[in-house]
Amino acid sequence: MSMEDARGRIEEAKAQLSELDSEIVVWLEGYLGRMFEKSDPQDPKTPHVRLPSPEEDVITGRPKVLVSQIIENMRVSLDYAVFALSKKNFPTLNERDPKFVIADSKVAFGRAAKKGLRYLTDDERNFIELLQPYHVKPDTLSVTALIRDAANVSKHRYLLSIRQQAMVDVIAADRKDEHKYGEEWLRFPAQDGSTIFFVKVADLRVFLFGRYNLLETLPRAHALTSALIDLFDEHLNGRPLPDSLEQVQVRVIPAS
Repeated sequence: MSMEDARGRIEEAKAQLSELDSEIVVWLEGYLGRMFEKSDPQDPKTPHVRLPSPEEDVITGRPKVLVSQIIENMRVSLDYAVFALSKKNFPTLNERDPKFVIADSKVAFGRAAKKGLRYLTDDERNFIELLQPYHVKPDTLSVTALIRDAANVSKHRYLLSIRQQAMVDVIAADRKDEHKYGEEWLRFPAQDGSTIFFVKVADLRVFLFGRYNLLETLPRAHALTSALIDLFDEHLNGRPLPDSLEQVQVRVIPAS
């Protein structure tokens, strides 16, 4: 486990982030399709049809898997960085215990650090302590808090959700007019063979933990994790680690 391995995990998470965008669209098409099947407008040619609110707003399937994998890769990259630092300090180290510690209090951090960070210098342990969730204001999300919350089994079902009250407009048009609608419109052919229902979502957001805009939060968390890996790598080459939060970014985004 080396810094090269840590960067490999960051790159893997980057590729998964790119895939996530398209998988959200695929999930959304199925989601709207199920809603559309439940809708029963009195006149299928009515220009605007409001779809009913969904009964379930939890996102499952491939998007959820990808988000879990992205956050796991972020976590493992930090574990690898701590192992690389431990190996620097103790070249003969052959244990797998060293790992990045995330705790909810300074006392809990101290207990966990006795094992997970015992091969680090005081400066290295102090830097990781600065990154802990309890140093960030309650109304914000830090990288370490995001990783901690994603590992909370009780939150796995609600890892991703979609805002129920989002409004969806549907336009029924003849197939010959399909060229008038761009890629931002989803398409659902009607049973008559000549009509297509064009669907556009108004302000439909996917949320992480029910609070954070996924497509804003996760890329930023990934970028901050990558920046931390850079700091650890530079430290391996002799550069001192920051000694205050003012010198390092850990805040991801405030609650929505």
